Amino acid sequence: MNVLTRQGYHFEDLELGMEASFAKAVSAADVLSFAEVTGDRNPVHLDADYAAKTIFKEPIAHGMLTAGYISAVFGIEMPGPGRSMCRRP
Repeated sequence: MNVLTRQGYHFEDLELGMEASFAKAVSAADVLSFAEVTGDRNPVHLDADYAAKTIFKEPIAHGMLTAGYISAVFGIEMPGPGRSMCRRP
């Protein structure tokens, strides 16, 4: 198993203007996998015919899946692996 080693920051080390990002194209397979893991099989996520009748017009990703990508920024990018948003002891 490969473990990524990245720069980590403590909360106190974060400064105004610092940035971090995470980019991912969400695939239908990602949405299906999330639905299987969570049990959230809402048809707006999985059924194109159903979703076509909604304001979205096509299947959409789960809100919590997208929130997980925000978590990835905090957990991997900034402050980084093994860090938390809490201050140093």
